[in-house]
Amino acid sequence: MTRVPTLLLVALLSVATACPIPTRNKPERARAPEAADVVVLTLHGELTEQGDEGQPFGGNATSLRKVLRRLHQARTTKKVDKIVLRIGNLATGWAQLAELRHAVALARKAGKRVIAHLDDAGNGEYFLATAADEIVMSQSSSLWLVGVSARVLFLKGLLDKVGVQAEFLREGKYKSAADPLTRDQMSPEMKEALGALLDDTYQTLVDAVVARRKVKPAALKAWIDASPHSAQEAKTFGLVDRIATHRADTRRLAGNGTINWNYGKKKRETGTLRSLMELLKPSEMTKPPKAPHVALVYAEGPIIHGPPRKGFGVSAHVSDFRLIKELDGLYDRPQVKAVVLRINSGGGSALASELIWQAVKRLASKKPVVVSMGDVAASGGYYIATPATRIYAEPATITGSIGVIGGKFSLAGLFQKLGVTTGVVSRGAHADLFTLARPWTPDERQVVQTFMSRTYQLFVKRVATSRKLPTDAVQRVAQGRVWSGKAALKHKLVDRLGGLLAAVADAKQLAKLPASAKTAIYPRPRSWIEKLQDSLGVNDTRAQLLTRLVLELGSGQETRQLRNLLLALPAWQQERALAWMPLILRIH
Repeated sequence: MTRVPTLLLVALLSVATACPIPTRNKPERARAPEAADVVVLTLHGELTEQGDEGQPFGGNATSLRKVLRRLHQARTTKKVDKIVLRIGNLATGWAQLAELRHAVALARKAGKRVIAHLDDAGNGEYFLATAADEIVMSQSSSLWLVGVSARVLFLKGLLDKVGVQAEFLREGKYKSAADPLTRDQMSPEMKEALGALLDDTYQTLVDAVVARRKVKPAALKAWIDASPHSAQEAKTFGLVDRIATHRADTRRLAGNGTINWNYGKKKRETGTLRSLMELLKPSEMTKPPKAPHVALVYAEGPIIHGPPRKGFGVSAHVSDFRLIKELDGLYDRPQVKAVVLRINSGGGSALASELIWQAVKRLASKKPVVVSMGDVAASGGYYIATPATRIYAEPATITGSIGVIGGKFSLAGLFQKLGVTTGVVSRGAHADLFTLARPWTPDERQVVQTFMSRTYQLFVKRVATSRKLPTDAVQRVAQGRVWSGKAALKHKLVDRLGGLLAAVADAKQLAKLPASAKTAIYPRPRSWIEKLQDSLGVNDTRAQLLTRLVLELGSGQETRQLRNLLLALPAWQQERALAWMPLILRIH
């Protein structure tokens, strides 16, 4: 069991006996969920790569990995006859939805009947539902199959009003990560790149509906343009099979059989010593298998240079210090025969990306490394993927964005409004290069641009070398442009289309392991109590205030962009060059 300071343990025990504390699920090695004739899997809210189950104070997120595992358990359990997916409002991207669709298709192939139940459903929810044998909607629901969009929030006008000037340079004409700070509208290049992404995503949606619901493409597009529609209209058009409430329809499907309404989730206890002890456990197995196996490593969130950030409320991120240490450790583990690196990152520090690239290259020289791209693996996220033995992406994965930006904020106008003056004494022509008190001089801008160009050329070289492509070919698809996974395959930026399950299966084949070989997560996820220990002594007021503001902003499309921008600002201040993709991470 994890060691905890005595006073902390006593305090937690007092809370456990004084008021209910939700327990965490048992570790993943616990017995499979109890089977039933009909099992119900509820998908609602945020779907993350690793999830955060077991947080003591709510706000749980569901991990894609655990949903896939539950679908696998339902598919391979003989007693299970029907799988009901209750699909709520999902906050996830198209690549993760495609992985879920594939898992549903495997269940159907295994002879299970899959029924999707929708309340109000948007593009993504319906895209997932089309993988099922039947789609059911409740009477008062609507189908918001309205087409896809991507909106950019520009802040230059606001910065101008407060006297802040964003000075950012770029290498790559499509590199638009800083455009929301330096422009007040889309550039032609941004419109072109986003338009191509939207075309691919829209076609993916249309193809899925046409293939599964047997409607004509032209009729479907006209129906989309006239959306939203009522459940009855959706049924009349052939997009929905039945209109019924979730529980009543599930009971009808079960007949005299049994129903597991919360498949794969253990009933929580509260207010007991046992519930407290469960909180002390990590969410996964604590020891890797002794037999030869595949290691699964996650790289999720912004890429930063330096040690990992600690404490509650810290968003998922990729610390080069931590990831390189883990990759180097796997190099020396004899029982790890292959590695799957799961990337869901829009990039970050160019320096950290280069250092991680070196570690991935070294590891791939000894054992197979297969990259599985999630919703986004772009800019620095693509940089670190390139040395892998093989790269998998979903058709809707956002990738590429081979380019760099760098700059600073000049607060001269704000200082003038506030009556603030500064003085400086320096030695060296460029000693005061990154001061916030004034804009760059023409000479300083040229110095930074030269540095940016050198960083960009190294990025291009790394891609060309890793992907065995001519430099000219890489230059044509670089320039900071983002691509869908489908387009990336065409341009040879990735090797195959597929999700995490396909990448793991391929890694086993490359390592000559049987399909039954284990897959272990490195490093094993930490329990919330370990995270609490990490946070003790952390006193970063700026980070706490920023996290609070981010949480208060909510989850709308525009507010998500503001959150991304706020979380990016510390890195933009600290790093000289950033391999960062545009701030739009999801197409809705």
